[in-house]
Amino acid sequence: MTENPNAGGEVYLAKSIEEAIGGDDRTVELGVQVEVRAGRVFLRGTVATPQRKEAVAAVAADHAPRYEVVNNITVSDPGVADRAPEEETLR
Repeated sequence: MTENPNAGGEVYLAKSIEEAIGGDDRTVELGVQVEVRAGRVFLRGTVATPQRKEAVAAVAADHAPRYEVVNNITVSDPGVADRAPEEETLR
């Protein structure tokens, strides 16, 4: 098996991006997993809205501008952005 000489740097960058996502006002997401491999940043996890999904990808891109961001995040309620406020009911 061939070892990646940059594996330590990739792990460090992934943790750094996770911290940026968790600490950025646009996202504040702690459940997103980040993996950096072969010049790409892979994002996984679940967020509440499509806007949050895009914001997480933007934070990752801002933090690692030379890397391609692969956004594999799922949205827990994809219809949430499509609902008008009056359609939401309080229980």
